[in-house]
Amino acid sequence: DIYNNLNSSGNNLQYVMEEIDRGSFNLQMLSDVISKEKKKNGKFSFITNNMGIYECQNKLSEEYYSRLYAENEYDVLILDMPSAPFLDVVPYSLTKADRIFFVINPNFISLRQATKYLDLLTNIWKISKEKVCVVVNRMKKESLSLKQIEAILEGYDICLKVDEDIKLEGIINGMGELSISNVDKVDKVAKTLGLLLDNYESQSIGDAYDN
Repeated sequence: DIYNNLNSSGNNLQYVMEEIDRGSFNLQMLSDVISKEKKKNGKFSFITNNMGIYECQNKLSEEYYSRLYAENEYDVLILDMPSAPFLDVVPYSLTKADRIFFVINPNFISLRQATKYLDLLTNIWKISKEKVCVVVNRMKKESLSLKQIEAILEGYDICLKVDEDIKLEGIINGMGELSISNVDKVDKVAKTLGLLLDNYESQSIGDAYDN
């Protein structure tokens, strides 16, 4: 919501829940309540959620998830999951997802935590390893190598590597544009999502995805 210049006080999800409770949730209502991106990504729509952990745990339920996921006309739904794995939205969503992008940092602390989460996904929730695409974020000279990471996460696809970018703080604060020139294999991820990227090496993310 910050990078895409959305209203940070908005809570589309709360409004959707209220409409489902009233029995008035439909595609037109969803179209009216979503937030639209105000920069270059004009094809993107967003549903924001500013609820606290307590509200997420005690107010949200599978009834809302199932209606929201099923009743839409979008080609791709991207869900940013909370880091708390036992909020019921997490297993519900991940077990129904076609692809899961699992983001790690290239250090032993992150890898140790990742193995626990991945064990939960595959052995407890019975999610196939083939659905999991591991994203290695913030790669730099001192990081673990991809070979080391692949050895620790044996059997998982390392689908994307993102190099450390010293300009990231400025981008988050609105003083620059995201670029995909420092992202390895971004075309592979686009293909996973059914997107076509033209000349992605020289484009910003907004330009490329509009293609």
